[in-house]
Amino acid sequence: MLKIKKARLIFVLFTTIIILGLFITSFQTVSAANQDDFITIIVKDGDTLWNIAQKHTTGKDIRKAIYEIEKLNNIKKSMIYTGQQLKIPLN
Repeated sequence: MLKIKKARLIFVLFTTIIILGLFITSFQTVSAANQDDFITIIVKDGDTLWNIAQKHTTGKDIRKAIYEIEKLNNIKKSMIYTGQQLKIPLN
């Protein structure tokens, strides 16, 4: 009986620590850039995040650049539209 109570206590403590860790990290914001560390562009017809990232970033993995653009502009599913203003992080 005592071993079961100890095991439950350990399980509850371990689970609580993991849940708190996840809860705390969920409040940390992923910031691609500060206010002054980006330029603003307007999406033209035919633009994609890939070619925008290629054009405006150098020396960085294109996929990482696309990820940062998506985070900075709150883009879901890589959908951008003609006329849309995008903030592009500077290297």
